[in-house]
Parts: sequence; structure tokens; C-alpha cells
Amino acid sequence: MDFRKELEPLNVSLVAQDSQLEQIKKTERKYKQSGDIDTYIKFWENIWNNGGLLFNGTHWTFELCSLYYKTKQYDKAWGFLSMLTMKKPEYLDNIRRWQLKILKREKKDTSLIEDLMKNKT
Repeated sequence: MDFRKELEPLNVSLVAQDSQLEQIKKTERKYKQSGDIDTYIKFWENIWNNGGLLFNGTHWTFELCSLYYKTKQYDKAWGFLSMLTMKKPEYLDNIRRWQLKILKREKKDTSLIEDLMKNKT
């Protein structure tokens, strides 16, 4: 039996993942050299506007949220987290932690998020 045909979709997916990850690393290096956070944010917005990450991992998944937070764009960060809740529910604990961080920064009531985190619902 020829498994190459069966593995072809997986290989295509892996090549796309590798390509996206290399582009992310390259763009991150440029950002670290230039300090141009606006261009870096646009890069990440483009990734998420075009289907998101092709691979899993919390570091890169929350990079856009982190950038919004750094630039005090809390409404955008919250909107991004709301989208992630639907697209990536496996990251709900991380999402709640980011929401709590935003609420604390904005000096808002954190009790609902804290209750959700305690009850894991």
C-alpha cells in the first residue's frame, strides 16, 4: 500500500505550519531590532484576520493580546480574547488570566472572572 498519498495532506499542512512559524520568527526579529510595535501589531492582526495560527502553542497564540496590552489597547485585547474563547476554547484558563489582568489594569471589578477561574466553567 502506498502511504505517500495518504500522508500528502499532512505534509502540506506541516510545510504551511513551518512556513508560518518562520515568518513569525523573522518578523519578531525585525520588531526587536526596529521597535516598530505598530507594524508588528499589523502583522499579527493580519495572521488572525486570515484564519489564525496554523499550529498550537500558548506563546504565539497570545502574542497579539500581549501587544495590545503593552500599547494600552485594552478594548482590542478584550475583543481578541473573546474571539479566542470561540476559536480556541482549550486556552480558556489563559484567556481568563489575560482578562483578569486587563480588568485589574483598568481598575474594574474582577470578581466575575475570579469566580469563573475558581469554578472552571
